[in-house]
Amino acid sequence: MKNSCIILAFCMAMTACQKNTNSAITQLPKNKNIASYSGPSTPVALPDFLIGGYLPYWGIGTYQAYAYEHINMLYLITTISQKTVTEEKGLIWGDNDASPTAYQQPPLADILSFVRSKNPDIRIVLALSDLHNNDVQRAATATLFNNTNRAQTIQYLMRAYVDSFQLDGIDIDFEDSSLDPGFIGANYPLFIRDLATALHDSTARGRRKICTVSLAIGDHSRSNINQDVYQNADLLGIQDYGREKMDYLQAEPNRNLATVSDTWAQKVSKNKLAFGIGLWSQYANTSGTGAGDGMSYEALLKLQPADTTFTPYLTTYFNAPGKPSGYVQRYNSLYETRRKAEYLKAHQFRGLFTWDITKDAVDSNYRRYSLLKLLHEWNTNPLQYKPITGFTRQDYYSSSQSIVGGFHSLTASSTNWVGIYELNTGNSIGYYQYLANSSSGSFTIPASVVQTLTTNKLYILRFYNGAGGIGLTFLGTSHPFYKI
Repeated sequence: MKNSCIILAFCMAMTACQKNTNSAITQLPKNKNIASYSGPSTPVALPDFLIGGYLPYWGIGTYQAYAYEHINMLYLITTISQKTVTEEKGLIWGDNDASPTAYQQPPLADILSFVRSKNPDIRIVLALSDLHNNDVQRAATATLFNNTNRAQTIQYLMRAYVDSFQLDGIDIDFEDSSLDPGFIGANYPLFIRDLATALHDSTARGRRKICTVSLAIGDHSRSNINQDVYQNADLLGIQDYGREKMDYLQAEPNRNLATVSDTWAQKVSKNKLAFGIGLWSQYANTSGTGAGDGMSYEALLKLQPADTTFTPYLTTYFNAPGKPSGYVQRYNSLYETRRKAEYLKAHQFRGLFTWDITKDAVDSNYRRYSLLKLLHEWNTNPLQYKPITGFTRQDYYSSSQSIVGGFHSLTASSTNWVGIYELNTGNSIGYYQYLANSSSGSFTIPASVVQTLTTNKLYILRFYNGAGGIGLTFLGTSHPFYKI
C-alpha cells in the first residue's frame, strides 16, 4: 500500500518458488471450461457507496468474520511475480520467489466460501501488487506487462483466478515508484486497457467483471496515468491514509481529504473515485518530524481504561507509548471516520476503503467502537444519523481557551443557534449562542463558558435553527471535544 514499511509487511504472495513441498502451494487448473459457469449472469456492479476493506495474509487464518459483515467490497491483497505466470503455480504465503514464508493458511476456495457465507452480497476482487521490497524481482515482474507477455498474463489471471473462483474482478495495486519507467512504466495503461477488456467480456467470463486500480495520492501527475486508465478502469482507489482532521488543515495541508479528492476529481469522474482511510495511528513530534507508524485502532482501544487521555471519539492521542514527551499520535476516530465518509458521499464520490480490516475493533469487547460497524450502519440507515454540520478547531480545550468553530453545510442565517451538550448523556449544559454574525463560516464560544465544563468529560456542539430560539429544528452536530 502507500507506506513502504507496510508493503514490506504484507504478501499473500502469488509467487512460485524453486522445488518446494510446502502444502500451501495450490496447483492451478489448466483447462477451465468457461461454458460451465453457473453463477448469476447480471454484470458485477460497484456498490452505490463503496465501503471496502483490504485483507492481508496475516488476517486470513482468523477470517475476520465480523468485518466481512460490515463491508461491501473485499480486496484480497496478493503479490504477482514473473514465476507466478511462467510456471503457473498457485498461492504461496511468502514475500519473495526464492524463500516463501511457510504461513499455513486455508485454501483460497475455503476463504471465499466463508466470506460469502457471511455476506452473500459482498464483492471480492483479487488485488495484485508487485514485490515492492526487491527491485530486481520488481523489474522482472514488469516484463509480464510488456507487449510480448501482456496477453499471456491476462489469460492466466482470467483462467486461474477470476474464472476458477468466480471472483468479481481484479485490482491492480502498483503505486509510486512501481510506475516508474524502470519498472512497469509505459506498459501500465496498456495493461489496464487490455485487462479491463478481458474482465468486461461477459461472453468469456459468464458476466461482466470489474477492473479497479489503486494509486498513490500524487500519481495523477504521472504521464502513464492517462485516459487509458481513467476510461477503462471501473474504479480508482486513491491510497491516502492521512489521519489529518477533516475540517482543519494541520501540518500537512496537502494530505487533507478535501484537497486530495478535489485534485483527483479534476482528472476523472467522481463516481470512479474512492479514498483510503487508515485503521492505524501515526506518530510525530509537535514540529511534524520523526514520523512513523504507531498501532492499530484496536490496540489503541485496549489502552482503556488505564489511559484516560485516549478516547475513540476524538482525532488525536497525545501520550504516544514509548515516545518522548511532545509526540502526538493521530488516528481516524469514530467521528473523524464518519465525517470523511459524509464528505465523500455528499460530494458524489464512489466511496472509501480501509487498510486493513484486521486493525479494526474486531475483539468482542471493543466492537461497540468498530469503525467498520459505524460505516455500515451509517451507510445503510442514514436517517438515524444526523449530519456532522460543524466543527471545532481543536479536540481538547482547557479553561483558558475559547472554542473556535466553523460550519460544513450550514447556510448563514439569522436564526441559527449552537448549544453545548454532554456527549454520553445528551444533556445540555444550558448554554446557547446566537449565530447571526457567523456569515464568515466561523464562530467563537468564550473561555468563560469553557470554564464551566467538567474536566475529563466529552462534549459536543449541536446546531439548531429557529427564530428567537422558539421551535428549534435540529440541524446536526460537531465533532466531540474534550475538556482538560
